[in-house]
Amino acid sequence: MFDCPARMKTFTGLAAIATFAAELQSGKAASEDATALAALLDAFPDLVNDVSTGGASPLHTCGMSRANQHATAFLISRGADVDAVDAYGFTPLDRAASNNLAIAAEALLKRGADPDANGPPRDVATQSEARDVLKALDARAKEG
Repeated sequence: MFDCPARMKTFTGLAAIATFAAELQSGKAASEDATALAALLDAFPDLVNDVSTGGASPLHTCGMSRANQHATAFLISRGADVDAVDAYGFTPLDRAASNNLAIAAEALLKRGADPDANGPPRDVATQSEARDVLKALDARAKEG
């Protein structure tokens, strides 16, 4: 059965992720905790791991656009699953690798994302010519 309130929360959450960095950069929000995304997660904490179309979690959407990647660390701080697998078998790190989103990749790696959780993101990054993510993966490998 179609749950309209749940769908509205999901759509609102996706919009809040997309505007997260802009709110901070413009001064509209004084801190991460003053953003629309923070307010939404305060009201509905379960949205941090909500699954939308294609099995994508909010962290997966962070790996799908340059603007969204800025919300990665914040979502993780709110309990997002760094190794969640979407309907296509990709983790958030795989998504970041496929789109060369180094900010998202570095945040995921720093907070414990398994670089080999669902196959090597290095393969995804190499196929996508994601040089910035390859650098982040190399740096993480050197750290141990």
